Amino acid sequence: MANDDIHIGFDLDGVLVDHTLWKQILARKFGYTLTPAQTASDAMRTIVPVEHRREIQRLLYGDDVYALSPSLMPGASELLASLGERGVRCSLISRRRDADLALLLMEKHHLRPEFFTDANTVFVATPQDKADACARFGVTHYIDDEVGVLEALASVPHRYLMDPHGAALPSAHYHAVRSLEEFGRCIIR
Repeated sequence: MANDDIHIGFDLDGVLVDHTLWKQILARKFGYTLTPAQTASDAMRTIVPVEHRREIQRLLYGDDVYALSPSLMPGASELLASLGERGVRCSLISRRRDADLALLLMEKHHLRPEFFTDANTVFVATPQDKADACARFGVTHYIDDEVGVLEALASVPHRYLMDPHGAALPSAHYHAVRSLEEFGRCIIR
C-alpha cells in the first residue's frame, strides 16, 4: 500500500493522550486502587461501578484541571510528524463530549493545528458515529483504546488496539500495540 493510499484515524484519549496517572488519582478519590493496566477503559468497566466510572469520566474530560493535565503518549508528536513527512493522511475521530476542552488539550500539546485542524478532526457520540466518520474520511487504518469501538469499525480494514500495559486479549478484530512507536512500525514499512 502506497503512503497516499493510507488514511489513519486516531482516537484522542488513551491513544494520543495518556490518562493513566489521572485515572489512578481520580479512582483513589472513590476508594479504588488501580494498576496501570486496570486504567484501560475496558478493564475499568469490570472494576469500577458505572456511577463512579461516570463521575471519574466527568472529571477527567470535563473539569478544566483534570482535562488539561494529561501528557501525550510517548512518541505521539514524532509519529504524527513522520507520517506527515511521508504524505500519510491522518484524522482525529474522538468521542469526547466536551470538544472545547479536547481542543485546548490538543493545542497545549501542539497537536492542533500542527497535525489536526477543523478539516480532519471530528467529535462524535457513539462507536457507530466513529464508523460513519471513518467511512466519510476514507480511513484505512484506525487506532483506538477500546475493543468495542474497533469491533464497530467493520469497514476499516486495519484496526489497532492501543494497549500500553499489555492487558488486552488477542482478537481477530484488531492488532494490539503497546506503543505509538510500535504502531508506526506497523504502518511504515
